[in-house]
Amino acid sequence: MYDIDKVHAQADAFFATLPPKATPVPEAEAVPAPRPKRTRIAVIVPASLALAAGTALVIKAAQPPPQVGAHSPLDPHVVRAEALRRQARDACEAHVWKTYVDKLDEARALDPEGDGDPEVQALGGTHRAPRRGRHSGVSTPMQRRMAW
Repeated sequence: MYDIDKVHAQADAFFATLPPKATPVPEAEAVPAPRPKRTRIAVIVPASLALAAGTALVIKAAQPPPQVGAHSPLDPHVVRAEALRRQARDACEAHVWKTYVDKLDEARALDPEGDGDPEVQALGGTHRAPRRGRHSGVSTPMQRRMAW
């Protein structure tokens, strides 16, 4: 094992062989502590405003466009009226005028405000055309000949 006194004696002998220090090390000068960095208000305010504006633009771009019309799309009458208008459009494309007119009239009874939508207005132009003729409920040329 080690004899601690023997180890200390060897260390003292080693340090005695070393040359003496030529120049003493000066005491550390008192260095002032660095000031905490304070961000200037002229930088914070514009950066915050730019960040807020950018966030608002991203949120606005991610939102779906607002629905046209004052009615709620969750109102059962409105939902039924929209379905009837789709059926009326299909009947119009198939030239089944009686069904077309009936569906539009039924939709108008459920949701009068929905008639103001541009898509319904476009249907309305074709809605009036068959009613003016003598054969408003007739859907095929054969039925028209039979109606004369």
